Amino acid sequence: MTNIMTIKAELRNRVGKGSSRAARKTDKIPAVIYGDKKDPVSITLENYDVFMLRTKNQNLFTKLCTVEVDGKTEN
Repeated sequence: MTNIMTIKAELRNRVGKGSSRAARKTDKIPAVIYGDKKDPVSITLENYDVFMLRTKNQNLFTKLCTVEVDGKTEN
């Protein structure tokens, strides 16, 4: 069975360059979930160092990921 990595995220109320910079200043990663014929959802991912450590050891590009945003999950 495939090991699925779960990534926790928070919704971003504002979008654009300013809110992305603000997220980076707090050591978070701004991102967007899009596709599957749904509207795009702006999110921020966990602490940069923790995220990079988790993904580096997990071979992110060859694994399935689930993103958990406010109790809802996206594959």
